[in-house]
Amino acid sequence: MMKSITAVALRAWLLTLLLAGLAACASTASSWRSDYTGPAFKKVMVIGVSNDSAQRKSFEDALATALRARGVVAFPSYQALEDVGQIPIERVQKAIDANQADAVAVTRLKSIEPETMATMTEMPGFPGWYSTAWSGVPATTEVKTAVTVETTFWDAKTQKAIWRGTTKEIKGPDVQASIEELAGHIAGTLKSNGFI
Repeated sequence: MMKSITAVALRAWLLTLLLAGLAACASTASSWRSDYTGPAFKKVMVIGVSNDSAQRKSFEDALATALRARGVVAFPSYQALEDVGQIPIERVQKAIDANQADAVAVTRLKSIEPETMATMTEMPGFPGWYSTAWSGVPATTEVKTAVTVETTFWDAKTQKAIWRGTTKEIKGPDVQASIEELAGHIAGTLKSNGFI
């Protein structure tokens, strides 16, 4: 039973991880940064943690593209590590070294949970006692899926974490647009912190 729940969660991860949610809005829920003060990283290997190779490729391509758009050389890990699932760290390190990456961006699923979205309504022009009673009643409610992912940006040379951020997303209808929105948010955050 645990294995099937994990498989479902991992499949749902990239579909929803890669969704930029309601109004295509990605937001960093929390973040941490080290005291790193070195130069910006120039070559980044992107890893999307997933047992589904198609989902992994889709996310890795999007983040690598978003990083390249911000002036850094970036490549998806699946080009060097074609395996599905967890890959032995020795092989990951060989791929980092062979491609001369100086940084690694790793994104993984942190949680999937329902979130209720409510739209409020007002009744303008009606006497105060009645419209006031209705002012706090939602006109509509909708339950959507909220997905939280965690991205860690690693210095490949020292193998130390430089930045970690959790991003909360609300599942949206356009998968590809959502993937690109999420990837752009992550890449933009790395750029604004001076890491790339």
